[in-house]
Amino acid sequence: MRQRDLKFTFVVGEGKLAFDVVEFELEEALCEPFRLHLKLASDRRAVDFKQVLDQPGTFTLWQD
Repeated sequence: MRQRDLKFTFVVGEGKLAFDVVEFELEEALCEPFRLHLKLASDRRAVDFKQVLDQPGTFTLWQD
């Protein structure tokens, strides 16, 4: 599997708002909560961040 065959997406809530993941960094350690930093892109000209902030989301890695 080549890295360029991998795709990454982030979906907010029930899937009504989806983003492409441009970059991500995942930090983890024993007995510590993990931290995921995402840099996202969208085709939408304007994103209402009230629909994004403090909402559950799903980060998905998949192969094309």
